[in-house]
Amino acid sequence: MHGELRHQSAHARLAKAMGVKTVVPGVNGQMLRLAPGPVEVVDEVPAGRIHVDGCVLVPESDGVARLRRGLSFAGVIAVTLVLDEKSHIVAEPALVMEGIPEPVKDAVREAVDKAVRRYRAKRDDEEQLRETVRRAARGAADDAWGKKPITRVELAWV
Repeated sequence: MHGELRHQSAHARLAKAMGVKTVVPGVNGQMLRLAPGPVEVVDEVPAGRIHVDGCVLVPESDGVARLRRGLSFAGVIAVTLVLDEKSHIVAEPALVMEGIPEPVKDAVREAVDKAVRRYRAKRDDEEQLRETVRRAARGAADDAWGKKPITRVELAWV
């Protein structure tokens, strides 16, 4: 029987009221054997929603559609930091911001610059630098705009 859980529950109650001895409420993907013998789950099959993305079928669980909704709602901020072999920042941060209003861009630039100035390089500290700058950029956008853009920080070495 197809339907949401509440529909399936109502169908199960109706079946019991009509004298059906064995009622097995299945979930998406369960394959049931109805006969011969008792009703039981015998296998799992692929199930769930899919999206057509161009000419490719993509499972809803893939997260691509959710990411695109986020991009369309709040844009994207990409920050690139250039480091030397000792993990010192050797150039101004490069920022690319798409779908971000100009006043918010100014706040993000300022927050990234401030985070970079506070950073004191230590070996194996690149992940902390990446996360500190990401949070600063995203937080500045949220404070100035009330939205949290998809934010990525990449590190490049010279």
